[in-house]
Amino acid sequence: MKTQLVADENTLTKVVSCVEAIVHAYHNNKTVFAAGNGGSASDSQHFVAELVGRFKFDRPPLRAYSLSANMSNITCIGNDYGYEDIFSRQIEGCGVEGDVFLANSPIFDLLNDKAFGHRHGLRPPDGRFRAQREGVGSGSHGHDDPLDM
Repeated sequence: MKTQLVADENTLTKVVSCVEAIVHAYHNNKTVFAAGNGGSASDSQHFVAELVGRFKFDRPPLRAYSLSANMSNITCIGNDYGYEDIFSRQIEGCGVEGDVFLANSPIFDLLNDKAFGHRHGLRPPDGRFRAQREGVGSGSHGHDDPLDM
């Protein structure tokens, strides 16, 4: 599987784009937000834990939040506004222009306003928001997707 990933130019381009967006955000004192549904919610929490904690070596913590982690927020927003707003409402409250939002599943199907990211100045890994299920940032959730965790 790893050999296939490294050999696939399209996958490498997506990964590089994701890494560049995260590095750019941190160089500009911005935040990385991550989210997912189901098992992908746990993946987003683990990814954020590695950024805030440590990965491989000691370093200062990096500012990152999993929007899938706070059940009080999720159930409150879901109850008061609808579950299609559980991530966009959190981004609206916490995100600022230049932050990065990583979605590990078809999250964009859940965002009530497809133009939400543009309106709030968030920067997905490829520099644009997409509503369809493709690539890093909007995540294809098929098990044959090499970027699916």
